[in-house]
Amino acid sequence: MLPLEELELLRRLALYSEEDARLLRRALPRLLPLADDLLDVLLGLLAGLVSATPDAAAAEPLELVALQESFRRWLVAAGRWPPEPTLAPPAALWPLSPPAATSAAALVALAAPLVLVARPYLEQAATGLQELEALQRAWTKAVVLQASLWVRAAAAPAAAAADD
Repeated sequence: MLPLEELELLRRLALYSEEDARLLRRALPRLLPLADDLLDVLLGLLAGLVSATPDAAAAEPLELVALQESFRRWLVAAGRWPPEPTLAPPAALWPLSPPAATSAAALVALAAPLVLVARPYLEQAATGLQELEALQRAWTKAVVLQASLWVRAAAAPAAAAADD
């Protein structure tokens, strides 16, 4: 887990506020029932972008269930500050083969599809246009913040190895 000062710096850089976290927490009960559909769309998009990513239908049933559970945990964690130290690493969330799963470029590249595919689901979770726009901004900031945390976590083993 990163020191709180470093987490706070990343939060400020992502412009992620307590209001953003509150919006996501409030929308979560309406968003969680849509999580499996959102994940299916995301996996379909990733299958077209990353050749190492199988589509959801090709995944083993137990792997897909585990992936769905990880994704739901990520949705819940996205609205929390500070982030959960037990949040699954990106390699467990996304079916990418190493080393692509831990490369900074691959981790950052996951942010765009996460933001893009969420809009229709956020529309279903929002209670009006004003909340939808605020929810979209909060979602985008949460994804940027998570991508930053993922990149930082992926870089930690390399930094530790360089120190040895």
